[in-house]
Amino acid sequence: YGNAKFLENLDKTMKEVGCEGLDMILITHLHGDHFGGVHSLLQKYGPVPVGMFECPDWHLSLYTFAKIKEKKLEPYLQQGPQHLNPDGSFNFFTEDDIPDWPEEVGDLSWDVAGRGRVELQRDYWVMMRHVDFYRSWRRREGLFRNSFSLENEQIITTEGATLWVMFTPGHSENHGCFVLQEENAQFSGDHVLGYGTTVLMDLQTYMLSLRKMLKFKPTRLYCGHGPYIKDGTDLLTRYIAHREAREKQVVNYLKEFTFEKDTFLRSSEIVDGIYLDTPAARKVLARDNVEKILLKQWREGHVQCYIKARDPYTTMFSEFKLPMNVFVRRLDPTLRWKYVGKAESSL
Repeated sequence: YGNAKFLENLDKTMKEVGCEGLDMILITHLHGDHFGGVHSLLQKYGPVPVGMFECPDWHLSLYTFAKIKEKKLEPYLQQGPQHLNPDGSFNFFTEDDIPDWPEEVGDLSWDVAGRGRVELQRDYWVMMRHVDFYRSWRRREGLFRNSFSLENEQIITTEGATLWVMFTPGHSENHGCFVLQEENAQFSGDHVLGYGTTVLMDLQTYMLSLRKMLKFKPTRLYCGHGPYIKDGTDLLTRYIAHREAREKQVVNYLKEFTFEKDTFLRSSEIVDGIYLDTPAARKVLARDNVEKILLKQWREGHVQCYIKARDPYTTMFSEFKLPMNVFVRRLDPTLRWKYVGKAESSL
């Protein structure tokens, strides 16, 4: 387990198949468990090209760090607890473990991810790794001097393999998959896992990417986590059908309250109405799924959201504008939602 064991296994496997070195390294996306071993590979095999899709300015890590600098918050985050203990275990710190912040930097209403102090403190250390790696890669510094940016539909060839590059955002902002043309298989990264379901940042782009992958009718899927999938086409078809069914369920529930009861709902009320057999402890994840659906529907113009006026003595609500392209981790739970499409329309 870890980089050292990975390098040992890789070296052993390369010798068994007669492979003497690397032509290049391809990264599916900017998450630490997918780029964390790149430095070690470059040190062992030399400064081979490293390919990855570039990140938009609104990539959550890049956006967060830019805002932290702008708000002059970094010195206080540096003084706070780290997300990992010295032995590598997770550090479950609380609000009481974080030093006080001055009032002028304590307002986090700028954060589209909706994080509080504890979550932002934890994310700071993780995102620092993202930003440091991305800057070195983007600036072609040191061992990254031969790095390059991937392009959608790019063809990459090496001895015995041809890869077709596919831009597949959804799990992350710069996610990419690779079609191995000799097998009509796909390296799916974290977009599709070998077990369970993946964490996604944006449902709209995630669904578009799933359909893009399905167009190839892949045989196998070589996943970023877990075993390979023997029938990629079958799994992608079932993934899409499951997501569409849940989306239709949320929309129909919202329609009922819009057209029959002339009211709007919070995301938690939708969860309580359709996740009837879900334990309370898992409803946080259910609400996250519902919010991803609502955001997708809002961007497509099918629903509208409202927020209550801050005046405690009024019951007035005003229309709330959400970001159009930023990958949002979670939404304000007090937002109210209403269907604004046609009553007879369906997904």
